[in-house]
Amino acid sequence: MSLSRTYMSSSVFQTCLTHAFSTEREEIMGLLLGKWTKVKEKDVAYIEAISICRRLDKLKDRVEISPEQLMNAMNEGEKLQLNVIGWYHSHPHLIVSPSTVDLRTQLNMQQLDPRFFGIIFSCFNQEDNVQRLNITCFQSSLIDTCPGHLEIPLIITSDNSNLDYSLYQLTELPNILFSEEKNSFEESLQNKDISNEIDSSMANKLTYQHNSFIYMEGISNIVDKLSMPIYQNIEAINHKLKNDIEKLEERKKNLMNNIQKDRLHH
Repeated sequence: MSLSRTYMSSSVFQTCLTHAFSTEREEIMGLLLGKWTKVKEKDVAYIEAISICRRLDKLKDRVEISPEQLMNAMNEGEKLQLNVIGWYHSHPHLIVSPSTVDLRTQLNMQQLDPRFFGIIFSCFNQEDNVQRLNITCFQSSLIDTCPGHLEIPLIITSDNSNLDYSLYQLTELPNILFSEEKNSFEESLQNKDISNEIDSSMANKLTYQHNSFIYMEGISNIVDKLSMPIYQNIEAINHKLKNDIEKLEERKKNLMNNIQKDRLHH
């Protein structure tokens, strides 16, 4: 039986969007942590946190979930008393509809639990000089042995029961992307395919310089387009919380004054 609907907290939604817009060259992926429940005898999912997955291979048209990533997400969820209930990934410069690979991945996950679902963020699509973001929540279905998909309503809520963990994941995102860039650079140093020994030294130097430039460009993009905006966002949240504390302190002071006045009158 498919899900009737899915709820996602606004803090998790913001973290997913930040992750999806972190790169337009390759797809990103993460796992969704939360709970399933019954509402009027129908299955409903509540997404309360995410587990960001490090990409083993950077591909522009597909992502895959490894058993290790699933196990790590399950361990994260256990600490929060949550389950792995779904997965998400991005479609940069692609339509929002799930691909055949997406549908088969989803179908495999539904073998573990029929309530498991996926979310796709279609980003970096421009139409009439306006950036368009499309999102779909789906499950796989088999039609004459061919995988199809069912769309599940996705509702964003103001419930932020795991706000601290969402902020932690947001701040960890640049570190994860830094790690991916570093791994790609180190792997490139091992991939030497020089047939002419006379030119190998010069060719290796040019290859190293080229890969170093790509590596530094990737690091600069992460700092400029991700780390700084995240820092500014957290500073804004910090400023708002300080203002809220000041207002609460003022209310507390007024209440204490009123209590003392009431005691004097009695």
